[in-house]
Amino acid sequence: MDATIQAATAATQTAQAEINNMVSESVSATLTAIPTPTPIVFDQMTEEDLATAVEESTDEAVSAAEEASEYTDSVLADGELTQEEVKELCYLYYWSIDEIEQALYLVDMYYELYDELLESAIFGLESIDDELQEILEVSQSILAYLDDISELISKGEQIAQDSKDQIQDFSHSISAHIDNISIQLPEWKQSRKDEFDLIVEQALSTIPDTVADTRRGALSLAKEYIDGIKSAIGDGRFSLDELQALSQLGANAAASLDQFGKEFASIPDMINGLTSSFAMGQLPQINAGIGSLQGAIPSIR
Repeated sequence: MDATIQAATAATQTAQAEINNMVSESVSATLTAIPTPTPIVFDQMTEEDLATAVEESTDEAVSAAEEASEYTDSVLADGELTQEEVKELCYLYYWSIDEIEQALYLVDMYYELYDELLESAIFGLESIDDELQEILEVSQSILAYLDDISELISKGEQIAQDSKDQIQDFSHSISAHIDNISIQLPEWKQSRKDEFDLIVEQALSTIPDTVADTRRGALSLAKEYIDGIKSAIGDGRFSLDELQALSQLGANAAASLDQFGKEFASIPDMINGLTSSFAMGQLPQINAGIGSLQGAIPSIR
């Protein structure tokens, strides 16, 4: 009898271990199936590159959230929920959350780099940020409900209608936030363009307040401009105060060098190009332009 009991106990433990392993493999497969983001090297990106990454990531987050919401409406249409449907819903909402968090990370990086340079574009992005945060919170709430429902199904118990209604309400809320983003994202793209056009125009229209009357003085102002732009990009951020200071240095250097004709004919345009690149948050172009400008400026003698 002891041998029989021991054999039965061992068989039960083996079966439970197999079940645990199946559950573990299922969870692992679900998480593995969620796409992983491509690493981004921010110091090699222009503002336009990062803005495009924000737009694309937001579109992907919206698509994932929309798919989760539509599937929710579909499976709740008959008033029933199966364990397989709950499992699929969990996957879709985990995927949606992952995509939203990637988009929010890029939004935070955009703030970090351009918050002190832009105004209307940042305001528009904050509205998109708020909508993504709302979808994230609602998706997390749905997952909590699905966890409880999964447990009830596994026990063979009835799912309260209130729980299904609440999930349905959450799904409708997600759809509303998605609609808002679909309106706000194109508006943000246009507001960025308009604001950058204005910033560049203002930067390049700065009137010189110091014009050197000697060749040596003009070269000194050019080198002061180079030092200024190196300092401005040293913190990896772009600010309006830095741009205004650079615009003045650049206007002074360009006007001073322009007096000496052919010898420095290309340098004023190079300075204006660098100022324009800073105004537009184009760090790779700035790094390349600094080297070109330094090579074009002869030693002071």
